[in-house]
Amino acid sequence: ADSTGVAYVSWSSTDFSLEQLRPVAGRTFVVHLASGGTKAACGLITPTGAEVAMLDTYPNSASGKAVKGMVAAIPMNNGVQFEGMLTGLEPSVTGGWHVHAGHSCSAYPAAEVGSTAPAFGHFKIGDSDPWTPITYTSDAMGNAWVSQSMSVYTLHSSYSVTGKAVVVHLSS
Repeated sequence: ADSTGVAYVSWSSTDFSLEQLRPVAGRTFVVHLASGGTKAACGLITPTGAEVAMLDTYPNSASGKAVKGMVAAIPMNNGVQFEGMLTGLEPSVTGGWHVHAGHSCSAYPAAEVGSTAPAFGHFKIGDSDPWTPITYTSDAMGNAWVSQSMSVYTLHSSYSVTGKAVVVHLSS
């Protein structure tokens, strides 16, 4: 874990699958403390139709913050529900997070393609920008939970957010 108590876990195996050979779907995921191995958290592995964005610090960011996180876009009957966790933020502030129109978060020199490239600006519907009021509020450790319904977007049909860039803005 980092200094704020946040740990990132990444593991893959060809010995297991979600629902096929040696399925893990429906099984528990248990977190143990480093000291003593005490069980600290438990969750159920549940297949969903969600799309997940793994967030890392914005390319060429001069903020000095190592912002990371994960945001899931969950299909709903009336749009998309976004749920996620952000870390490395300024403590106890409110800032914005948005789906942007670009399909990449790769670094490009700003002088070549503009300061928003390649994520581009907010993913708008015509002239309307439904992302302007969307914010997070961080806790004293710089962590924030985001939860937002967006009825105008989908995962795979009109106004699809699949493959779009998710961008986190600091408070300043």
